[in-house]
Amino acid sequence: MPHRQKRKWHITLALALLVLGILISAQIQTQNRLELDLSAQNSSDLTIMVNNLSEKRQSLSLEVSRLERTLNSYLDDYSDNSELFASVEVESERLSKIVGTTEVHGSGITVELSQDMYPLYKDVLDIVNELWAAGAEAVAINDYRINERSYIYFEDTSEGTFITVDNNRLSFPIVISAIGNSSTLERSLTMPGGIINNLNLFHMYPVLTQQEEIVLPPCEKESTFKYAQSVKSTN
Repeated sequence: MPHRQKRKWHITLALALLVLGILISAQIQTQNRLELDLSAQNSSDLTIMVNNLSEKRQSLSLEVSRLERTLNSYLDDYSDNSELFASVEVESERLSKIVGTTEVHGSGITVELSQDMYPLYKDVLDIVNELWAAGAEAVAINDYRINERSYIYFEDTSEGTFITVDNNRLSFPIVISAIGNSSTLERSLTMPGGIINNLNLFHMYPVLTQQEEIVLPPCEKESTFKYAQSVKSTN
């Protein structure tokens, strides 16, 4: 019996450290993507990207610190391995929602762009960034979940130009779905001088719809790490 309890203790501790590693690795990958994409963006896009990246990095850093404190608290307070395992499982489920590895549902908003609007990838990028800034908790474009590793761009082919998400071509209509406070999300998009007003200047009129229930799929591919390693707490 003591040997079995010791094994369970190692498993739960490994799970907790894995969660920390996911968040830290996400910061590294986000920074790498920004550096690769700089040459393709104008100054307006760069300002949006840097502001959102700074906020995300700060949020992730705070999350890592909180998790380290939580893990240390578990180690100090829980003598029952089953209780520790349950607590780590709850944390793991919560973080899976953050990094997009699990299906989620809730109220929110959808933004639909039709082909006759001739939207550019920048338009999709701006809408997604505005939704994040307004407090969206999860976002997807058509069937593709967006997380800190997602890449919105375009592809020129003999068949035409396609907007892409992580190199996947998007078909029309392009529907951007976001879970969050639907009223807040809609106001952020439609405020005077905001993204929708700017699109209207080019005779583009996206269809905004508040939804009581939105279901967003998990990310298409799970994150894999070759170089990023978990950082062990020095406390």
